[in-house]
Amino acid sequence: MRNAIAVMIALALLTTLASAQGQPTHFRKHHTLLIHGLPGEAITLHITAIRASLGYPDALAWRLFAPSGESAGQGRLEPGQSETVELPPVEGAYTFDADPGMNAFSVQAEGAVIAVDIGATRTVNVINVARPLYFLVPEGMTGIKLKFQGEAGTMELHAPDGTAVAAQELPEYQSAEVSAPVAAGQGGWWRLDLTLAEDQSITFPAGIMPLVAEAPLPQIEQLMNAPALVDFDLRRTARGRLIGSPGPAIRSIATDDGLGLGFDAAGRLSSVALDGKPIPLGDEPPLLGLLVRDVAADSPPVPAEGAIRDVEGSLLASMTAPGLDIGVQAFYAGSEDHISVNVDVRNLRDGDRAVTVYFALPFAQGSPTWHDSIIDSYPATLNATCGAFDSISAGANSRHSSLPFGCISADDALALAIPMDYPILHRIAACPPMRQLYLAVDVALTEATVKSPNRARFHFTIYRCDPRWGLRSAAERYYRMFPRLFEKRMAEDGGWVCWGDVANTPNHEQLGFLYHWGPSGPAAVAFDDANGLYSFLYNDSARFFADLGQFAERPTPEQAAAAMRALLDADDPRAQILSVRDSATGRQRYQGIEARMGREAAEQYLRDIIAAVERSAAIDGNGNIQVGYLVNRADWGGTDWWTGRAFCNIDPDIPDGYGQFLFERILGPEMERYRSAGAEPDGFGLDNFFSNAHTLDFSREHLAACDFPPTFATGDFRPVITGDAIVYEWTAELKQRLQAEGKWLMANTCRQPFCFSQHLLDMNGLEWNLERAGAATRVLAYHKQVVSLPVQDPHYEEPFIRAHLPMGVIPGGYAADNRFAPDTETARIYERYMPIFLQMSAAGWEPIPWAWADSANVSIERFGSGDTLLLSLHNHSSDAVRTRVSIDLARLNATSAREAVDLTSGATYTLSAAAPASFEVELAAGDATVVQVK
Repeated sequence: MRNAIAVMIALALLTTLASAQGQPTHFRKHHTLLIHGLPGEAITLHITAIRASLGYPDALAWRLFAPSGESAGQGRLEPGQSETVELPPVEGAYTFDADPGMNAFSVQAEGAVIAVDIGATRTVNVINVARPLYFLVPEGMTGIKLKFQGEAGTMELHAPDGTAVAAQELPEYQSAEVSAPVAAGQGGWWRLDLTLAEDQSITFPAGIMPLVAEAPLPQIEQLMNAPALVDFDLRRTARGRLIGSPGPAIRSIATDDGLGLGFDAAGRLSSVALDGKPIPLGDEPPLLGLLVRDVAADSPPVPAEGAIRDVEGSLLASMTAPGLDIGVQAFYAGSEDHISVNVDVRNLRDGDRAVTVYFALPFAQGSPTWHDSIIDSYPATLNATCGAFDSISAGANSRHSSLPFGCISADDALALAIPMDYPILHRIAACPPMRQLYLAVDVALTEATVKSPNRARFHFTIYRCDPRWGLRSAAERYYRMFPRLFEKRMAEDGGWVCWGDVANTPNHEQLGFLYHWGPSGPAAVAFDDANGLYSFLYNDSARFFADLGQFAERPTPEQAAAAMRALLDADDPRAQILSVRDSATGRQRYQGIEARMGREAAEQYLRDIIAAVERSAAIDGNGNIQVGYLVNRADWGGTDWWTGRAFCNIDPDIPDGYGQFLFERILGPEMERYRSAGAEPDGFGLDNFFSNAHTLDFSREHLAACDFPPTFATGDFRPVITGDAIVYEWTAELKQRLQAEGKWLMANTCRQPFCFSQHLLDMNGLEWNLERAGAATRVLAYHKQVVSLPVQDPHYEEPFIRAHLPMGVIPGGYAADNRFAPDTETARIYERYMPIFLQMSAAGWEPIPWAWADSANVSIERFGSGDTLLLSLHNHSSDAVRTRVSIDLARLNATSAREAVDLTSGATYTLSAAAPASFEVELAAGDATVVQVK
C-alpha cells in the first residue's frame, strides 16, 4: 500500500509540475505517445495541430488506443485546429498515435503523464517548444551519446542528481554529437533541456529504456511490462486479433520454382510451401491471405471468406469480409517464377467506405531480415512495423511504400510486388511479432468513381527471391517480370545541360552535355539538332502561376488561396493582372503573352485558362483551392511581393479541364512554334515533378475522371485523389503522345516518394538529393539514364563528382556557366570523369553485384558483366577503410579476369588465384571509386 501511495503522490507532483511548465512540447512529424493516467482519475487531452514554418498543408491525423488495443478515438485536425478528448480511468497506458505529416502537434494532458515511445526510431523531433525530456539510463551503462540535427539552439544535459554534465550550442543545419560518461551510481533519470530556434531532431542512445518522458516515471517497469500489443501496420492491435484459424487446404497453386499456396474451403490462405515443404506456422498461426479493415469504423483486420474453385488451371476465390459488407474476389494464376493475383473489391452497402485490403504471407523459417533499400537492412525482430515508407495525409496511417516491391529474407525469402503502371496507395511491410509479410492497399469505395462505382481493382505478385541478396534479388526478379516498364529508349548516354544555348559551350562534348533542358529559343534547338544534342522544352504547368500580392511576411495558405480566388473570380481578369506593380512577374508574363498574341487573343486565352483552372483546381478538406510554391524573389517583383501556384487536377479526362488545356493550348503550340522556326525539339522536361505528389484533392467531381482507385483522407475518411495519381494520369498521356512521335520525356524529380511515374520517364533528373535519393532512383530507373545538376558551389568540385560514382549518376551543368568554360578546373574534372560515367551507363547497372566487401561500411554496385565488368565501391563511414573485395567471376562470365583497375586513379590490383577472386583496396572516408575487372 505504501508503494501505491508513493506512486500516486509522485504522479500528482509530476502533473502539477507539467502544468506549471507552460506550453506543451511541440512534436514535429509522426510520434507515438504513451499516456499513463493517475490511479482512478479521468484523463483530459488537449490536442492541437501546429503548422510548421513553411506552411505545409498536412493535417494532423490521430488515433487513440486503450491498453487492450481497442480503439478509444480518432480524428483529423487541420493546422491551427484543436480538440479536447475525455478518457475514463483505466489500468495501463493509452497509446496516442499522431501523424501531422510535415507539420507538428502538441498534447496537453490532465490527470496523466506523457512519454514518447522511441522503440522503433530512438528519435524525438521537436519544433519551437520542448519541455525537459527525461530518459532512463540503466545501471552499468558506462556512457551515453546524443545526436542532434536541426536549426540553431542550445542543449544542457543533467545527471539524475541534477548536476549539469554537458552543455553545448547546437549548430544550424549541421549534425552534432554530445557524449557524457555515466559513473557508477548514476543510473536513473537523466534530463535534457533544450532551447530551440525552430526544428531539432534528437537521437537517443541504444541501451536506454525506449521511452522519453516529460517527467520521471516511477511506474516505468509497470509500463514496460504491460501485456504487449502487436504493432500491425502501424496500429497497436491485441495479439488475439491477429491469430488465424484456417482449415485444411483443398486447392493449391504453384510456380515452377517451388512456391506453392494452399487454400481452404472458404478461400482462405492456409499454407505456404517452399520446395514442397510447408512453412511452419506454430501454435498461434498468423492471419494469412486476404484481410479487410473498415478503417472508418477502426475494425481489426477481418479474414475474407467464401468459396474457391478451379478455373482452367487458375483459382478464383469469391468472398466477403464478415460483418463489414465488403465483397472481395481474387483470381490467382501461377507462372514460371511468380503467382499473380487480381483483386476486385466491392462495397455492399450505401455510402462511401474507407477500406484497407491486405494480403499476408508468413516469414520463411530462420532469423528474418527486413530490407529498407538495396543498402540498408535490419533484423525484423522488434515489435514495430517494418517498412520503407514515405508520408502522406491519406490512407489508414498516413504511410505508403516508396518502392513497388518488398521482401523478408531468412533461410529463404519471399517478396510481394505491385506493377508500377497502376498507381495505388500501398504499403509492403512486415509485422515481426506475428512473422507476417504483407501488402496493404488503402482504397475508397464510392459511387462518385463513375468509371468503377463502389469498386476497386488492383493487381500484385508473389514470388521467391535469393535470401543472400534480399531486396536486390527482389529487384532483379521484378525487372524480369515487368520488362516493358524498364525499356531504355534513349540509346545515347550523357549529362543534363540546363538553360541557354549550348553553342556558347564549345567543349560541350568533352563535358558530356547531351540532354538540353529549357533551351533559350529556336536557334538553341537548331544548334542542338545540328550537333547531336537532345533538346527538351521546359514545362512546369501542373500548377497555375499567378501574382498573389504584397505581404510583409510569407502569406498563410488561407491568404494565398484568397488572393488566387480573387483572380479566378474577377469579372475582368486582365485588369486584375495589370492592376499590380509594374515589376510583378505575373503581370510581366501576361504582357509577354499579349505582345506575342495581340490583346484580343491574349485576353481570350486568359479567360480560357482561368475557366480550365476553375474546373480543375484541387480542393482541400475545407473546400478551398490549394496554393503553394510561394516565392518572393527580388527579381519577380520585390522581396515583399509574393507569387504562388494553384495545384490543379490535370487528369486529361476532366472535360475542358486544365490537363486538356496544357496539351492543346500550351505544349502543342509551343512545339509548333519551334517547328515553324525550323527547329525540332526532342521532348519535354517536367520540372518540380513531385512538388504536389502528397497534395490531396477532395473534389467529388474529379473522382469521376479516375482510372485508378482513389484513397481516403487519414482520420477524415472522405475519398481523395493523391497528387501523385493526378500527375501520373496526365504524364501517361503525355508519354504516349511523345512516344508516338519518337520523342522522349525527362523530369526533375529530386527524390522518389512514389514509384509509379518512373517507368514513364526516359531520363530521371536529380537537381537535389543525389546522396539520399541516388540509390532509390537507380533502382526505379534500372538501365535508364539518371542525371544531376550542380546547385551549390561545392557541387562544381571533385568530391561531389565522385559522389556520383556509386550509382552511376551522370553529372550535368549549365550552358551559360563560365565554370564550364574550356581549361577551367571544373571542366577538367568533368573531362576526366565523364568517360567513366558513360562507360558505366553503357554497361548498365545490375542489382546483384555478385561481389562483396569484408567491411560492412562498404557497398558494391555492378555495371555490366563479362568483358565489360565495372564495380563501384562506396565507403559509407566517416573513417578511411581498407577492405577486401571478393568476386564470383563464374556468375559474371568473367573467369578469365586477372586484375582490377581503378578507373579514377589508374591503380591496378591483382586478383587472387584462389576462388573467389579477391583484391584489397583502401577507400577514404565517405569516398567512392570504380574499378574495371578484366
